[in-house]
Amino acid sequence: MNSFSEKNNATHCGGGTLSQHTIMLDTHNRNPCKREEQAQNYPIWSIEDQAREFMLQHSIRYNESFSETGSIPIQFAGYEGTGEKRVRSSEKTERLFCSHLDDTNRQGLCISFRSWHASWGDQWITKTFWNNTGNFLEKDLQEFKRKQIERKEQDRKRLEEENNKSDQLADWCSELYLQASKEGISPYVARKKLKCTENIRYQTVFNSDTGKKEINILIPLYNFGGQIRALQIIYPDKRLFKYDDQKPRDKHFINKHSGCFFAFGILEDGKEIRICEGFSTASTVFELTESTTLAAMSRSNLKTVCEQLKERYKRSKIIICADNDLQTPGNPGLKDALDCSQNLGVKVAYPRFPDQELAKINRWNDFNDLYVYVENGSELAKNQLNELFDSQIIQEAIVRMSTQRI
Repeated sequence: MNSFSEKNNATHCGGGTLSQHTIMLDTHNRNPCKREEQAQNYPIWSIEDQAREFMLQHSIRYNESFSETGSIPIQFAGYEGTGEKRVRSSEKTERLFCSHLDDTNRQGLCISFRSWHASWGDQWITKTFWNNTGNFLEKDLQEFKRKQIERKEQDRKRLEEENNKSDQLADWCSELYLQASKEGISPYVARKKLKCTENIRYQTVFNSDTGKKEINILIPLYNFGGQIRALQIIYPDKRLFKYDDQKPRDKHFINKHSGCFFAFGILEDGKEIRICEGFSTASTVFELTESTTLAAMSRSNLKTVCEQLKERYKRSKIIICADNDLQTPGNPGLKDALDCSQNLGVKVAYPRFPDQELAKINRWNDFNDLYVYVENGSELAKNQLNELFDSQIIQEAIVRMSTQRI
């Protein structure tokens, strides 16, 4: 027996009575099941006592404390019985997973462990024990309330610090943008064939890796109050920004951009508004439709901006010009658009490439890719931007594309 198992002193005992309704079984994955059975409320026992008693019923005696989070190594000792009461070898070492839970008026403990009882075989058991306010020991209740107050204060301070830091970064973003030049030449703009580039700025910096100067694009991201809250910087080429980056990229954000956007045109209630993921897509869509077009800058921000548009511009027709991520399993670009369409009632336009296999290989997925790389792409993109679909059609398209062998 190794040292940690001797210290934790968790053993099988053969006197426990098994009850089939208490076992949550996942024989396929052998993982703790999501379904949990509601535990009884004991007027005196602590939730730790309840958990130990439950484990004892499943032939495990565990006398140590339960950790706040994570897992605890435990040793299972064999029981020399016969028939269905016989358990497996004492050399098996498994882990007890547990976590403490806090609700508004009660405290909980969730445990998950492997049962080695021969009646049930190699199975995971999961159970959560709750202690209602009236069932707390007085000292437990006082400690629980004290921790609740401490946690709320810590959360308040953390949020205040994050907001202060975000405000400072927003001021810095505004300064960087205003100090940058209105004139410049960018390989990115040329590569994407962008004609609508108003209100972006160009920043000349020294690249220490190449020993040369380069020009970066600064795209200001505004909130609905008209304030610059973040910047997207677009570099001339792709690079790794951090040591743990998995792949190079040519875009980088300064500050949080949730709820922020870059707008082509003027937001006005009653006018058509289109929303895209990226800057180059929004520039192309604005050029071809002349409708006010917003770049949300990320999939995660698409719905956030769309929700605010629906709330603020109630008379406007809102259209999502989605990415068609053929090369990515599940097509997340269309799925995000589907989510917005289903929940917000907006229409969707998305690019369809004549050669889907070629589009998948080259990772073409948006209206700018259709505009730049496909023959007669400008005409194709303009026609497709006028074809609007509801959620049912988008859902059918996702299913159809997922079943196609591209």
